[in-house]
Amino acid sequence: MDITLLEEKLSEYGDPEPDAITFLKEHITERTVEPNQIILREETPNRRVYFIKEGIAYAEISNEQTERVKWLATTGHFFTDCSSFESLGNSEITIIAGVRSNIQSLGISAFNHLLEFPRMRHIIRKIQKHYHAENAAMLDRFRQMKPLEILRELWESQPDAIRYLKRKTLAAYLGVSRNTLTKLLKQLYQR
Repeated sequence: MDITLLEEKLSEYGDPEPDAITFLKEHITERTVEPNQIILREETPNRRVYFIKEGIAYAEISNEQTERVKWLATTGHFFTDCSSFESLGNSEITIIAGVRSNIQSLGISAFNHLLEFPRMRHIIRKIQKHYHAENAAMLDRFRQMKPLEILRELWESQPDAIRYLKRKTLAAYLGVSRNTLTKLLKQLYQR
């Protein structure tokens, strides 16, 4: 199985043991998911960590009135429902493929075995800290920004999300109506 992109991403955080890479190649699975296909369903336990080899995934939180997109992940990003993965409880989010995507994943027992490699464990911890800090900083920034500013930042960091996601999903991520999103996109494309 080709895990070249995954190896490159891991190497950004450190130098993994060759045996850890061999273990990954032997235990990681890959599948293609179609647009709108559910990767993880709310109220089910999450037992996998994921890496997007190509595509887009997003996490959706639903209540009786609305659906809200919590986060987006594009090619080269890791994702999971951390709280469900760590607690072994049910997920509070639904993770959905935004476009046709190639997703690699590792089950919880293989992930735990991967932590037995000291350098790989250090890399995984660095990745977790990075994603946690990045998400917290992004949420703080987004609270102080207008939707058009958020859309511009998204255009800079994850342009495929704007190009390929359904407008309904993108509007839910920004917390605006589809009509407002249409106006914002016109403003974005005019600059």
